[in-house]
Amino acid sequence: MPSATYQLFREAILSAKQITCDYQGNHRELCPIILGHTLGRERALVFQFGGQSSQGLSPGGNWKCLELS
Repeated sequence: MPSATYQLFREAILSAKQITCDYQGNHRELCPIILGHTLGRERALVFQFGGQSSQGLSPGGNWKCLELS
């Protein structure tokens, strides 16, 4: 059964909507692109275009793989 977060990201992809969230202590603005699993853990490939990142955010944004579960 997918988590509520996974379902939220799925709906955002289907509706072509962006997501704002807090992840690892940073506020992020992102567009989810692909959902999947790695070693049984829910993951999302996203493009982060705004907010903060622990490694800094490039002026044009960054691709990220977030663990959702």
